[in-house]
Amino acid sequence: MEQAQPRVAQLIQSGEDLLEKGNEVSAQSLQQNLDNLKSRWDLVTNRATEKKARLEQALTQVLMNISLKQQNVYCMSEYYSTNRFFQR
Repeated sequence: MEQAQPRVAQLIQSGEDLLEKGNEVSAQSLQQNLDNLKSRWDLVTNRATEKKARLEQALTQVLMNISLKQQNVYCMSEYYSTNRFFQR
């Protein structure tokens, strides 16, 4: 995404430069293509941002679950160690 951003921006700028130089018929078609490119690029970047946020949230939840499991293992180990000590 980050690598493609400058290329997309350059392509849009080149298209806008052509609009200034072209005739009206080709300019309308080019403008439609540029608008289509801009809207698709915005859609792609928005989806990527949303997916990144969901992945970060999932990672946070996984790390929290790992921590809770490690705490549970520690507590269970302590419990069994303590019980063995008192049973003797």
